[in-house]
This record gives sequence, C-alpha cells and structure tokens, in this order.
Amino acid sequence: MFKKIGFKLTVAVVIMTLIIISVYYYFTITTNRAVLLQEVERHSTELSETIVSSARYAMMFNQIEQIDTIIKTVGRQTNIQNVRILNKEGKVVYSSNNSEVNKFVDKKNESCYGCHEKNEPLERVPSEDRTRIFKAKEKEIRVLGVITPIYNERS
Repeated sequence: MFKKIGFKLTVAVVIMTLIIISVYYYFTITTNRAVLLQEVERHSTELSETIVSSARYAMMFNQIEQIDTIIKTVGRQTNIQNVRILNKEGKVVYSSNNSEVNKFVDKKNESCYGCHEKNEPLERVPSEDRTRIFKAKEKEIRVLGVITPIYNERS
C-alpha cells in the first residue's frame, strides 16, 4: 500500500494542502489581530480625548470638585482600570484611585519612558507613541495604556 504512486501522491497533496492552509490562517490571524489592536487603540484614544474635553471647562475655571467627579465617574466603568491627571512634574493631581493623589509617578515606569527616556521630556508626544500595552502588576493581565497630554490654554 505504501509503495503505490497514488498513495504517495495523495499524501503529498494532503501535506501540501495542510501547509498552505496553515500559512494562510497564520497570516490571516496576524493581520486581523493587528487591525483589531489598531481599532482598540483608536477607540481608547477617542475616549481619552473625550475625558479631556469633558474636563476642559472645569480645568479652565479651576473647578476642582467637577474635575474630580469626572475622573472618578469614568474610572468606575468596569473595563477601565485607572484614570488620572498628572501635572508637568509627574505629580498625580486627580485620580480615580484616591491612594495615588499627590504622589509622584516614576518617570522610569513603562507609562512614562516614551516621553522621558532622555533628560528633557518631549514637548509634543506623537500620536502613535501615546498608547502602549503592558501587563498589570497586580492582576497579570494585559492592559492598554493611553497618554493624552493636556496643553495649557488661556482661561
């Protein structure tokens, strides 16, 4: 049976078909994963910009309670781990997690090194460098972090 040419040809065709299908699915899954990640990053950036827009008026008129309410309300959503506003020195001014307020973030932390890897921080952060994926230390899950700079405006 193993010596017949028809059997050998059938096995070769089956193996080649499996290889072609495997390669096709590998590239399809890789491409779809990249597209889905881009969409998640885009929607997360839009959410971050919406938070800034919502708090803009309150920031211009220094309405501390209003800003705090906005941050805490957004931070209570089930799929949002944390929302915070930092000043230019890296001090957490507002946070959905009260234990972080008035503490300084480590500029060598994963969320900061994109802008602070050199001695001087970047003046403007390119939009493609505002998102990153990292593992949350406390839960061992992948988290998408988004940085949205808030530039000073006249009040």
